[in-house]
Amino acid sequence: MNVKLQASDDSKSEYALELQKTNQAQRDHYETVMPQIYQVCLRMCYSELLMLFSSNGLRLLLAVNKLMAKSALSRFSSFHF
Repeated sequence: MNVKLQASDDSKSEYALELQKTNQAQRDHYETVMPQIYQVCLRMCYSELLMLFSSNGLRLLLAVNKLMAKSALSRFSSFHF
């Protein structure tokens, strides 16, 4: 009977240790690894936007704003004051 009790205690200890390792790995993943990945993605997106607007993007943005302004004016021109 003593052998079974010892095996049971060993299994419980091993399970507790593995559970702690798994929980730590999960904490590391969500609190350290994922935030770092998000920061890299944000930096990449930001740098791509800067490149876009620094080259032809600014001209494109101005053209889109001009078209939107014309569209807004045409909507108002259909009203009779």
